[in-house]
Amino acid sequence: MKASDSLSYRWIVFSILASIYFLVYFFRTSPAVIANDLMIEFSTGAAIIGVMSSAYFYSYAVAQLPVGVLADTIGSRKTVGLFALITLFGTLIFAFASNVMVLSIGRALIGFGGGGIFVPTQRILTRWFRTNEFAKMNGLLISIGTFGALVSSAPFAILVSLTGWRNSFLIIALILIILILLNFSLVRDEPSIPIHPEVRHQKERIRDSLKTVLRNRNFRVLFLASMMTYGVMMGFQGLCGVTYFMDVYGVEREIGATILMMISIGVIIGGPLGGILSEKLEKRKSVYQFGLTGSFTIWLPIALFLEKIPLILYYPLSFFFGLFSGINVIFQTIGKESFPKDNIATGLATLNMAAFIGAAFVQGVTGYLIELGGKVDHGYSPEGYQITFIFYLILLLFALLLSFFVVEPQKMEKG
Repeated sequence: MKASDSLSYRWIVFSILASIYFLVYFFRTSPAVIANDLMIEFSTGAAIIGVMSSAYFYSYAVAQLPVGVLADTIGSRKTVGLFALITLFGTLIFAFASNVMVLSIGRALIGFGGGGIFVPTQRILTRWFRTNEFAKMNGLLISIGTFGALVSSAPFAILVSLTGWRNSFLIIALILIILILLNFSLVRDEPSIPIHPEVRHQKERIRDSLKTVLRNRNFRVLFLASMMTYGVMMGFQGLCGVTYFMDVYGVEREIGATILMMISIGVIIGGPLGGILSEKLEKRKSVYQFGLTGSFTIWLPIALFLEKIPLILYYPLSFFFGLFSGINVIFQTIGKESFPKDNIATGLATLNMAAFIGAAFVQGVTGYLIELGGKVDHGYSPEGYQITFIFYLILLLFALLLSFFVVEPQKMEKG
């Protein structure tokens, strides 16, 4: 029996794919650490850097359109490899960029490449793991990805301080090269001996499936709410958080990045906690609203009192904001249970786009709002950040209000 046929070989497959997905999350939030460096080196403002960073999310959303078709035609392993190569190309362009336009092109390619990793990885996992193991492995995959966001905060800040932001991205590019080689040489779409019987379903026409999804009430509500909540998360954690602490509190980059790291720790805990609570209570909607209420409540003092908050309090505030944001991820389960069985894949893929559209929009607006407050000697003024954070608060409030229009999946007609 070949090594690739053994049950233990699947952990090699999973480890390689999860490591690539780790970098997808890393790239997503890494601009927060280097935003100040970019503004200084390229003599530009927060608005332009916000637009540059948002390019990741627009292209990530666009990548959702071809990735499923490619996984069906050329195979999941080749699809992962192709999109990882695009990410690598974008990383190198970003590292050697001579102006903001080139930075944006590199960032867009990183986002487009990253957008093609999750779906084919999930498909490979369905072939290497049994049906009753998939939920656990998918949760583990997302946790490893979230750990990538954690590493992009304080650890990445230390690396940038030691080597500079360009060399730091070149180091990441080298790691990605190794993972791409491992993917093409060791990953297989499925074992030669199937772990579970092949089940074939007749594919519904994509257009009809999409129409069904768009008519779904929960889809429309969750799509808008997800845009707002994830937009706020990526606006703060993925773009302006570190510069906020540097400009308003006058601390070093590493301290600001460490505070942001608490968000990732909270998300890692909150994600599984939301699932456990919803199973115990048998109430998806209530848990979702609990998470949204928590996010809004935590953000309220940040938006209203800003620099009056002692810096030390931002550690627990960031942790709990991440915790409640992790609980909010239960919206994906609500979506899955709201769609008719034949439309689940289309529904989740389309719903997944909402977060990245929202993140792209909010990051773009964030830079402009920060600049409204004007500059002071050491950076941007607290007034600009307060305008931005009140905007975030309004988005979180709207998301909470939208949640009242969610219908418990069990009460919905699935046909």
